[in-house]
Amino acid sequence: DPLGGFLEAISFVALDFVHILPSACALGKSLNHFEHLLVVTATPIALYALILLGSWIFNMRKFKGRFKVISFNFLNIMIFLLPSISKTICQSFRCTIYDDNSDAPFSYLSVDLSVDCGTALYETQVLYASLMMIVYTLGVPLVLGMWLYKFRHKLNPQDAVVSVSSASALELDISGGPGVSSTVMSDESQMRSLSYAKKASLTKPQTQILADRWEASREEPILRFALVYEPHYYAYEVYAMIRRLLLTSLPLVFDTLASTTIFVLSIAIVTLVTERELRPYLNPFLSAFTYVLHWQVLLFVLFMLLLDAKMTSSLQRFVISLALVVANLSIILIVFVETETMRRERERAAMWIVQKDKTISERERQLKVLKTQLLKDKAEDRSKFSTAWAHLASAEDGAETRMLQGARTLAQRFSITPRQLSEVANVDELM
Repeated sequence: DPLGGFLEAISFVALDFVHILPSACALGKSLNHFEHLLVVTATPIALYALILLGSWIFNMRKFKGRFKVISFNFLNIMIFLLPSISKTICQSFRCTIYDDNSDAPFSYLSVDLSVDCGTALYETQVLYASLMMIVYTLGVPLVLGMWLYKFRHKLNPQDAVVSVSSASALELDISGGPGVSSTVMSDESQMRSLSYAKKASLTKPQTQILADRWEASREEPILRFALVYEPHYYAYEVYAMIRRLLLTSLPLVFDTLASTTIFVLSIAIVTLVTERELRPYLNPFLSAFTYVLHWQVLLFVLFMLLLDAKMTSSLQRFVISLALVVANLSIILIVFVETETMRRERERAAMWIVQKDKTISERERQLKVLKTQLLKDKAEDRSKFSTAWAHLASAEDGAETRMLQGARTLAQRFSITPRQLSEVANVDELM
């Protein structure tokens, strides 16, 4: 079976480090499920706490900034570890009953037959697993969602309600008047762009919106979870996390193969349609690629149904299995290529921000020079005026009075009070 061998070869991507590491050789015995559960749930929390404590001890003054970076990295790692941890937690409840026709049936944990479900060990395991389900399965998505919601105004400003992925089909000007560009689009794309344009009044070009979000993420690293998505889908990473948990953990709640298959198939179809309709990614290629991945999940479930129904011959099973292997290898290759492309895009974005900072610094330098010169000129004018007025007052009797009367007459002729602009675009306009 090519697919079975391929899945076995890449089983390490499940990131179940207890099974990856030779724990049985190191400890001299195999871990039961409860011990396995303790290791996979306590280790991330302990490492996170130790890193925070070490950061606080070595540099208390910069702890606030380090806390943000450490928390971002921890959540980033948890995105990969959470399905495996949550699966282990959910496996802690289901028991298989044996000899249920007898007067005294007995049951054992389905994932580990060494654990008797009628003992105090199992009750302790259930209590601990319930607590860890709140911490991990429910807590991690909830914390990420609340954290992103806290900065929703930076991630989804009021002038960013137009779909950024379709912004190339809109001409966005500073005055806020979006219009259809001369880009050749399909009728569907034109209608979609126009419908977004009617609902919004943009005050910034889409490049400025993205630049503002990127700069905000430099101060709040947690915002980087939202940078790959359109502004109004800033919390889509939480949905993606919940989707993975629904496909990996919740099926363990069902007792029969039929109910499990129906549930997984329903989730796969609903999320496939959702991904197609929302298209939440800024990068159109990434949206299409994720859509293909959703199809891959659905095709795998259908393939397993064909195997269980015994509707395929050995040759047909081999061909379908080989096709799925080729599809998976192609996806892995595309991931590596696209990762390199995204790395270059991030480098270009960082260079743009550095250049912008240099431009701002040069402007600030020019304004500082101008301000210094204006203060100097103002002091010289005050001195010259005081000297001239003293000469006028001492020239002859009544000269100062006639000067003030003339100024009064001049002021009465021009009733409009001169006023200075609150801001100017550049030094030339000011002069």
